[in-house]
Amino acid sequence: MKQKILTAVRVAAIFLFSYNNPVFAQSETPKFEVGAQFTLLSVNPHSVICFDICLIGSDRRYTELGVGVRFTYNITNNIGLEAEGNLFPRDYSSYNLQLLGLGGRNSQGQFGFKIGKRFRRLGVFGKIRPGFVSFSKVSYVVSRSVITFDFGSQYTVGQFGERRRRFFSIDAGGVVEFYPSKHLMTRVDLGDTIIQYGSIYVPGYSLSNAIRKIEPETRHNFQFSVGLGLRF
Repeated sequence: MKQKILTAVRVAAIFLFSYNNPVFAQSETPKFEVGAQFTLLSVNPHSVICFDICLIGSDRRYTELGVGVRFTYNITNNIGLEAEGNLFPRDYSSYNLQLLGLGGRNSQGQFGFKIGKRFRRLGVFGKIRPGFVSFSKVSYVVSRSVITFDFGSQYTVGQFGERRRRFFSIDAGGVVEFYPSKHLMTRVDLGDTIIQYGSIYVPGYSLSNAIRKIEPETRHNFQFSVGLGLRF
Protein backbone atom coordinates (compact mmCIF):
# COMPACT_ATOMS: atom_id res chain seq x y z
CA MET A 1 0.00 0.00 0.00
CA LYS A 2 2.80 2.34 0.97
CA GLN A 3 4.58 1.57 -2.30
CA LYS A 4 1.42 2.36 -4.30
CA ILE A 5 1.06 5.71 -2.51
CA LEU A 6 4.69 6.61 -3.26
CA THR A 7 4.19 5.62 -6.88
CA ALA A 8 1.07 7.79 -7.13
CA VAL A 9 2.94 10.73 -5.57
CA ARG A 10 5.75 10.31 -8.07
CA VAL A 11 3.31 10.26 -11.00
CA ALA A 12 1.51 13.33 -9.69
CA ALA A 13 4.80 15.17 -9.22
CA ILE A 14 5.91 14.33 -12.75
CA PHE A 15 2.55 15.53 -14.09
CA LEU A 16 2.68 18.81 -12.18
CA PHE A 17 6.29 19.41 -13.16
CA SER A 18 5.50 18.78 -16.81
CA TYR A 19 2.43 21.04 -16.63
CA ASN A 20 4.27 23.94 -15.03
CA ASN A 21 7.42 23.55 -17.10
CA PRO A 22 6.34 22.50 -20.59
CA VAL A 23 8.91 22.15 -23.30
CA PHE A 24 7.47 23.73 -26.41
CA ALA A 25 8.68 22.34 -29.67
CA GLN A 26 9.06 24.99 -32.35
CA SER A 27 6.33 23.29 -34.36
CA GLU A 28 3.92 24.08 -31.49
CA THR A 29 4.40 27.86 -31.71
CA PRO A 30 0.92 29.43 -31.63
CA LYS A 31 -0.08 31.15 -34.87
CA PHE A 32 -1.63 34.29 -33.34
CA GLU A 33 -0.45 36.82 -30.75
CA VAL A 34 -2.44 39.72 -29.30
CA GLY A 35 -0.77 42.12 -26.90
CA ALA A 36 -0.88 45.48 -25.14
CA GLN A 37 2.07 47.67 -24.27
CA PHE A 38 3.49 50.87 -22.86
CA THR A 39 5.75 52.73 -25.26
CA LEU A 40 8.17 55.63 -25.03
CA LEU A 41 9.00 57.69 -28.14
CA SER A 42 11.79 60.27 -28.16
CA VAL A 43 10.56 62.70 -30.81
CA ASN A 44 13.29 64.42 -32.82
CA PRO A 45 11.75 67.25 -34.90
CA HIS A 46 13.28 69.19 -37.79
CA SER A 47 16.84 70.42 -37.52
CA VAL A 48 17.99 74.06 -37.35
CA ILE A 49 15.65 76.51 -39.06
CA CYS A 50 16.60 80.10 -39.84
CA PHE A 51 14.39 83.02 -40.77
CA ASP A 52 16.11 86.38 -41.16
CA ILE A 53 18.23 85.21 -38.19
CA CYS A 54 18.64 81.78 -36.58
CA LEU A 55 16.13 81.45 -33.75
CA ILE A 56 16.16 77.75 -32.92
CA GLY A 57 18.92 75.43 -31.79
CA SER A 58 19.38 71.92 -33.12
CA ASP A 59 18.39 70.06 -29.92
CA ARG A 60 14.61 70.06 -29.41
CA ARG A 61 13.96 66.42 -28.59
CA TYR A 62 11.05 65.64 -26.32
CA THR A 63 9.70 62.36 -24.97
CA GLU A 64 6.15 61.04 -25.25
CA LEU A 65 4.69 58.15 -23.23
CA GLY A 66 1.88 56.18 -24.81
CA VAL A 67 -0.10 52.95 -24.86
CA GLY A 68 -0.74 50.58 -27.71
CA VAL A 69 -1.94 47.25 -29.03
CA ARG A 70 -0.29 44.72 -31.27
CA PHE A 71 -1.39 41.78 -33.41
CA THR A 72 1.01 39.17 -34.80
CA TYR A 73 0.43 36.30 -37.22
CA ASN A 74 3.30 33.80 -37.14
CA ILE A 75 3.79 32.71 -40.74
CA THR A 76 6.48 30.26 -39.61
CA ASN A 77 8.25 29.61 -36.31
CA ASN A 78 10.80 32.31 -37.16
CA ILE A 79 8.82 34.85 -39.23
CA GLY A 80 5.88 36.91 -38.01
CA LEU A 81 3.64 39.46 -39.73
CA GLU A 82 2.74 42.31 -37.35
CA ALA A 83 0.44 45.31 -37.01
CA GLU A 84 0.84 47.78 -34.14
CA GLY A 85 -0.93 50.97 -33.11
CA ASN A 86 0.09 53.45 -30.38
CA LEU A 87 -1.55 56.55 -28.92
CA PHE A 88 0.29 59.33 -27.08
CA PRO A 89 -2.32 61.29 -25.11
CA ARG A 90 -0.35 64.42 -24.16
CA ASP A 91 -1.23 67.58 -26.14
CA TYR A 92 2.33 68.84 -26.41
CA SER A 93 3.37 72.31 -27.54
CA SER A 94 6.30 74.64 -27.01
CA TYR A 95 7.61 77.87 -28.51
CA ASN A 96 10.18 76.00 -30.59
CA LEU A 97 7.59 73.58 -31.96
CA GLN A 98 5.22 76.41 -32.84
CA LEU A 99 8.02 77.95 -34.91
CA LEU A 100 8.53 74.56 -36.55
CA GLY A 101 4.83 74.21 -37.26
CA LEU A 102 4.12 70.87 -35.57
CA GLY A 103 3.00 69.55 -32.19
CA GLY A 104 -0.14 68.31 -30.45
CA ARG A 105 -1.03 64.68 -29.80
CA ASN A 106 0.83 61.88 -31.57
CA SER A 107 -0.40 58.56 -32.87
CA GLN A 108 1.47 55.78 -34.63
CA GLY A 109 0.81 52.76 -36.82
CA GLN A 110 3.45 50.26 -37.98
CA PHE A 111 2.96 47.21 -40.21
CA GLY A 112 5.66 44.72 -41.16
CA PHE A 113 7.76 41.69 -40.22
CA LYS A 114 9.80 40.28 -37.38
CA ILE A 115 12.38 37.61 -38.18
CA GLY A 116 14.48 35.69 -35.67
CA LYS A 117 14.88 32.59 -33.54
CA ARG A 118 12.77 30.97 -30.82
CA PHE A 119 14.18 28.95 -27.95
CA ARG A 120 12.37 27.07 -25.17
CA ARG A 121 11.52 30.17 -23.11
CA LEU A 122 12.96 32.95 -25.23
CA GLY A 123 12.63 34.53 -28.64
CA VAL A 124 15.04 37.01 -30.25
CA PHE A 125 14.01 38.86 -33.40
CA GLY A 126 14.84 41.74 -35.68
CA LYS A 127 11.99 43.86 -37.03
CA ILE A 128 11.32 46.15 -39.98
CA ARG A 129 7.88 47.78 -40.07
CA PRO A 130 6.83 50.68 -42.33
CA GLY A 131 3.96 52.89 -41.23
CA PHE A 132 3.23 56.42 -40.06
CA VAL A 133 3.56 58.83 -37.13
CA SER A 134 1.00 61.62 -36.95
CA PHE A 135 0.86 65.00 -35.21
CA SER A 136 -2.51 66.59 -34.41
CA LYS A 137 -1.30 70.19 -34.87
CA VAL A 138 0.67 70.81 -38.04
CA SER A 139 0.74 74.30 -39.55
CA TYR A 140 -0.64 74.85 -43.06
CA VAL A 141 -1.71 77.76 -45.25
CA VAL A 142 -5.49 78.20 -45.24
CA SER A 143 -5.46 81.06 -47.74
CA ARG A 144 -3.09 83.50 -49.44
CA SER A 145 -3.57 87.15 -50.28
CA VAL A 146 -1.48 89.87 -51.91
CA ILE A 147 -0.80 93.22 -50.24
CA THR A 148 0.03 96.13 -52.58
CA PHE A 149 1.56 99.36 -51.28
CA ASP A 150 1.22 102.78 -52.91
CA PHE A 151 4.84 102.72 -54.06
CA GLY A 152 4.15 99.53 -56.05
CA SER A 153 5.62 96.83 -53.82
CA GLN A 154 3.60 93.62 -53.50
CA TYR A 155 3.86 90.96 -50.81
CA THR A 156 2.10 87.60 -50.43
CA VAL A 157 0.84 86.87 -46.94
CA GLY A 158 -1.02 83.87 -45.58
CA GLN A 159 -3.68 82.90 -43.11
CA PHE A 160 -2.52 79.84 -41.19
CA GLY A 161 -4.33 77.00 -39.45
CA GLU A 162 -3.53 73.67 -37.81
CA ARG A 163 -4.58 70.15 -38.76
CA ARG A 164 -3.58 66.54 -38.16
CA ARG A 165 -1.01 65.21 -40.55
CA ARG A 166 0.67 61.82 -40.99
CA PHE A 167 4.31 61.34 -41.90
CA PHE A 168 5.82 58.15 -43.30
CA SER A 169 7.89 56.18 -40.78
CA ILE A 170 9.91 52.97 -40.53
CA ASP A 171 10.33 51.09 -37.25
CA ALA A 172 13.61 49.15 -37.31
CA GLY A 173 15.15 47.41 -34.31
CA GLY A 174 15.14 44.35 -32.08
CA VAL A 175 12.61 42.34 -30.07
CA VAL A 176 13.10 40.03 -27.09
CA GLU A 177 10.19 37.79 -26.04
CA PHE A 178 9.79 35.65 -22.90
CA TYR A 179 7.36 32.73 -22.70
CA PRO A 180 6.23 31.92 -19.11
CA SER A 181 3.74 29.45 -20.60
CA LYS A 182 2.53 28.34 -23.98
CA HIS A 183 -0.21 30.98 -24.12
CA LEU A 184 1.41 33.88 -22.25
CA MET A 185 4.29 36.09 -23.27
CA THR A 186 6.09 39.28 -22.32
CA ARG A 187 7.88 41.41 -24.88
CA VAL A 188 10.50 44.18 -24.98
CA ASP A 189 11.15 46.29 -28.11
CA LEU A 190 14.11 48.57 -28.78
CA GLY A 191 14.36 50.42 -32.04
CA ASP A 192 14.76 53.45 -34.25
CA THR A 193 11.55 54.98 -35.56
CA ILE A 194 12.64 56.86 -38.67
CA ILE A 195 10.22 59.68 -39.53
CA GLN A 196 10.23 61.35 -42.93
CA TYR A 197 8.82 64.84 -42.38
CA GLY A 198 7.23 66.46 -45.41
CA SER A 199 7.17 70.15 -46.32
CA ILE A 200 5.58 72.40 -43.69
CA TYR A 201 4.56 76.04 -44.12
CA VAL A 202 4.84 78.42 -41.16
CA PRO A 203 4.52 82.21 -40.71
CA GLY A 204 7.64 84.21 -41.52
CA TYR A 205 8.95 87.28 -39.75
CA SER A 206 8.86 89.87 -42.52
CA LEU A 207 6.58 90.85 -45.38
CA SER A 208 9.22 89.74 -47.84
CA ASN A 209 9.11 86.25 -46.32
CA ALA A 210 5.63 86.04 -44.81
CA ILE A 211 5.14 82.38 -45.74
CA ARG A 212 8.09 80.22 -44.79
CA LYS A 213 8.58 76.71 -46.20
CA ILE A 214 10.34 74.10 -44.07
CA GLU A 215 11.91 71.58 -46.43
CA PRO A 216 11.33 67.79 -46.08
CA GLU A 217 13.72 66.01 -43.74
CA THR A 218 14.27 62.51 -42.33
CA ARG A 219 14.95 62.17 -38.59
CA HIS A 220 15.81 59.26 -36.26
CA ASN A 221 13.78 58.72 -33.07
CA PHE A 222 14.56 56.22 -30.31
CA GLN A 223 11.59 54.09 -29.18
CA PHE A 224 11.22 51.61 -26.31
CA SER A 225 8.19 49.39 -25.59
CA VAL A 226 7.31 46.75 -23.00
CA GLY A 227 4.13 44.72 -22.84
CA LEU A 228 2.19 41.49 -22.32
CA GLY A 229 0.56 39.22 -24.85
CA LEU A 230 -1.63 36.17 -25.35
CA ARG A 231 -0.75 33.43 -27.84
CA PHE A 232 -3.32 31.10 -29.36
